[in-house]
Amino acid sequence: MTPYDFAEFRDYLKSASGFQSLQFRMIEYKLGLRKENRVNCCKSYTDCFNGKKYDELERVSTEPSLFSLVCHWLESIPMLKDNIVWDQYRKAADHWLERSTESDISCLEKRRKLMDTVFKCDQHKRLVDQGNRKFSHMALKGAIIVHAYRDEKGHTLASKILESLVDIDALLSKWRYSHFVMVNKMIGSYSSGTGGTTGSEYLRSTLCDSYRIFIDLVNLPALIVPATHVPPLIKSQGKSIKN
Repeated sequence: MTPYDFAEFRDYLKSASGFQSLQFRMIEYKLGLRKENRVNCCKSYTDCFNGKKYDELERVSTEPSLFSLVCHWLESIPMLKDNIVWDQYRKAADHWLERSTESDISCLEKRRKLMDTVFKCDQHKRLVDQGNRKFSHMALKGAIIVHAYRDEKGHTLASKILESLVDIDALLSKWRYSHFVMVNKMIGSYSSGTGGTTGSEYLRSTLCDSYRIFIDLVNLPALIVPATHVPPLIKSQGKSIKN
């Protein structure tokens, strides 16, 4: 269908819009998209629902999300409780940075500052307050440990779970982008949406990191010490990750 064919009957849609999709809003809530992470729009998506649909949406919004459950799991990894494994990992990171072959001093300094946000709770909290991270500090540490020891016996499943969450996040982002491209093609950049939004402009605004539910897992590779520098686990530590 061409944009010109669509224009022939668009007015008949009146206020009907994908903005009104209860199922999609429930999926967002179930995954863990929070109200404060949404962009300000000319109207609230909750205005599209009333009665039982509104009550259902409110109920889902108060239930534990996948994001919150994953955070709780990562925070509860026993390997973090005695700090031994984490202290070993931090020392390995320091050693790796000291021996870095990075020739660009500015890049090396940037990496050092980035690693500081991993090992210093106050710097991590600053990023959370700025909206640049979503995990708690303990959950981030748990994710790093899971990834760092992903090849250890009994740890593979935990690592695959995190990889699957990144895939889910990526697929949702691809869907948002495809939706934006389709709408932009059909109505252009200046037309308002039938649901009362700014149309493709609103959809474009949702293609940002605040809508990436597991953005911390997406960015995890930048915080990981290369495997050759990761200290091995002793036998008692190797049993500590629980799926």
